[in-house]
Amino acid sequence: MKKSKGSIFKNSKGKWIAKMTHNGKTKKREASTKKDAERKLAEIKEEFSRLDRVTTNEIALKNSPERLSTKDVFEEYINFKKYGRGQIAPTSIQRLISTVTNHIYPSYEWVNFLSLRSKDINELIDLKYEEGLSYSTIKKIYDAFSGCCKYAINEMKIMLPHESPMLGAKLLPKIRFNYGEVHYYSEQERLAIKQEALRRTSTGRLVYRYGPVLVFLLNTGLRAGEVCALSRSDIEHGNKTFINVRKTVITISEEGRWITKIQNHPKTDKSNRKIPLNTEAKGMMNLLFSEVSKHSELMVSTSNGELVTPSALNKTLARVLRAANVKKQGGVHTLRDSFATVLFDKGMNVQIVSALLGHSSSTVTENHYIKILDDYKMRAVEILDVI
Repeated sequence: MKKSKGSIFKNSKGKWIAKMTHNGKTKKREASTKKDAERKLAEIKEEFSRLDRVTTNEIALKNSPERLSTKDVFEEYINFKKYGRGQIAPTSIQRLISTVTNHIYPSYEWVNFLSLRSKDINELIDLKYEEGLSYSTIKKIYDAFSGCCKYAINEMKIMLPHESPMLGAKLLPKIRFNYGEVHYYSEQERLAIKQEALRRTSTGRLVYRYGPVLVFLLNTGLRAGEVCALSRSDIEHGNKTFINVRKTVITISEEGRWITKIQNHPKTDKSNRKIPLNTEAKGMMNLLFSEVSKHSELMVSTSNGELVTPSALNKTLARVLRAANVKKQGGVHTLRDSFATVLFDKGMNVQIVSALLGHSSSTVTENHYIKILDDYKMRAVEILDVI
């Protein structure tokens, strides 16, 4: 392999030139000063070094090294996360693909991955912030870039650690983002939902097959996927009845078709938790096992004993809200927020609420319910007689 150290010189026009020939290919850059030319020569050396590493790499690349696009590297990274040592859950793969497809490819799909700099990532983050995206979504973009760059360094070996564009990339602070309003049902609305959800026909059958599930969610704060995955073996009987939340139902795309299945671990490590049931929740659980899913191990099942999807619960809730004349709309997640709001209203501290909801930390809980918590703080201060 023929190598060159490169050279710096002035041309006939008095311009400084940085020049280097490597493996028969020459690169040169103009500079205004000798110091600038030295910097540009160092950049040329880095570029040739990168090309050498890509060329000698055994990974089959779709394009020649100089045309290694951001999409090429992300596809390798996503496959590594799907099938390799870095394998993650199918739902996490879906989120990663969605993030990359919707937010990274539109700007950088065909850009040479090795030419990416921290300013490119920062500019994309700024753009997404200006578009009004949430902190959570922007952090997913940042994390996708970070993971892909680590993969390029450690697995593909086409980049050295000090060359990573993530070194100068900055995630915007949370304080820059306005957290949205949390929607929840008032006590009157909760009573109307309960009454309608448990309504029966003249023959005694439940009008809504999944009506008791809605009441159960109001009393437990579970995620829709978590309640759909509960089975008889998750119930712990004793002086108190507990449910062990350790699974969730997911719907993912596999080989061009959507399938629903149980994922044997919940959303986060803290999502794996034990929740005590109050009297009403226990009553709904017994009702579901005795009437709705009496021939299934699942607490919630279709008439054929199959898995129920969260979307089916959302459809039932929409019907119940219309019939109960509850104008405030919202999906099943609103039942979860209603559960949390009642706990805060009763004076429960944020750590306990966070544990019951299965949030990854109490900070997540505080950020999500920040406006509600601020209202309670104001109410507490107003009670004090400060005069």
